Amino acid sequence: MKNKKKKSLWYLCAGISNGRSPKAEVEGLLISAASDCKNPRSIQQTKEMMSHVSPKHRMTDSGGFQILTADKKGITMTFDPERPLSITKKCFNLAPLHVVEKAMEMKADSMVALDFPIRKIKDHDEREREFRQKLPQNVTWAIETARLRKDLCPDISLFIPVQAYDLRQFEEFYGRIYGIDFDGFSLPVRNMSMKDIAAFLLKIHKWGIKKVHILGSSSLPTISVCAYMSQGFFDWVSFDATTWRVSAQYGTFIHPYDLSSKKLHKVGSYDPHYCCYCKSCEGRTLGQLASMDRKERMAILMTHNYLAIRNLSREFGEAVVDSQYLEKRLKRSKRRDIKRILRCMSEIETMCSMSYGKAA
Repeated sequence: MKNKKKKSLWYLCAGISNGRSPKAEVEGLLISAASDCKNPRSIQQTKEMMSHVSPKHRMTDSGGFQILTADKKGITMTFDPERPLSITKKCFNLAPLHVVEKAMEMKADSMVALDFPIRKIKDHDEREREFRQKLPQNVTWAIETARLRKDLCPDISLFIPVQAYDLRQFEEFYGRIYGIDFDGFSLPVRNMSMKDIAAFLLKIHKWGIKKVHILGSSSLPTISVCAYMSQGFFDWVSFDATTWRVSAQYGTFIHPYDLSSKKLHKVGSYDPHYCCYCKSCEGRTLGQLASMDRKERMAILMTHNYLAIRNLSREFGEAVVDSQYLEKRLKRSKRRDIKRILRCMSEIETMCSMSYGKAA
């Protein structure tokens, strides 16, 4: 009898709150220290939510998104560990100590270090200035969070966020934090292509780091890369997104076969006779879902969309995912980007083979 393959691909559900959660088993959960733990009330609500969904794995994000949002709005920010964590329209205070303390309070299995995200910029020179401006803070916070984690909660895995536009900048950042005690990197996808993500992951693999989290995407291209890289390159590859909930809010049905989006409010963008037999839809057609009251439809779609992503992640995590597998698995897909996905996966395989050789 063959030993069961150890689970190395994880989908972490992000954006859950009381009243807005999938009615299904949640294997992994991502919560935000700066959003879900910002005051006693939110902490109590988050604990109640976690008690309800009972996730197998809990990861706490640090609050980089909230920092970036406050920065855009011109809110004065402080990062004082001596003062309480405070995230309001008028007051913002967040420090590495707060992030570590909230991870401990939430009984997290892993946490993401505090970071100052770089903005989405296309111009090369502006990107360089943005990276340079935020590099010192990101280095300082990575080192400080690692020190606190080691002293206060060494049993919680630590992921360091990657705030770099390219591999050269990533290498510089890693050189500045080299030697600190951490477990993996957290990689924001932003506008990265499949090959971009794979290139960053290959660099991380080369450095001997065995864990990685992809922040903010549960798309088919991202999951395909994650599944491929979880086979021999890493002991742990996870990804998160709020897509399951946001899509439901806008009346969008995520197709379980290929994660394509069907906008139920847009006539002609879907087959109204298509039936879904998942636990949430229970044999309803897309036409029936489209004609429902918005609130009722949203409740059904939240669970359906979550299951679509979770089930495909489970399937890919148990399979040997490569370009040949994807071509066979997705042969009935009508997604417009299928050829590009298959081409990119083939190029990633070649890149991996030429660079380091894929581990058995």
